[in-house]
Amino acid sequence: MLTLDSCLKNVIALFHVLEKEKLWRRQRGQLEGFTTMESFKPIVAVGASHPLEEEILMADYFRNSERIPRSPR
Repeated sequence: MLTLDSCLKNVIALFHVLEKEKLWRRQRGQLEGFTTMESFKPIVAVGASHPLEEEILMADYFRNSERIPRSPR
């Protein structure tokens, strides 16, 4: 699965959880909250599925302590 697909899936899951939270609060007579989201509908922009000009860099490279010299203290 592409990274972009995973990110979009997480955004959709977040909105689903927010709707469940609002319902849970409504059922208990509490303030629903999230009024800004009701007034201004969120916009999710999906970008390109690959870098436009540069190569993909993996986080493993940056975390590898053997490749990155440590600064002396």
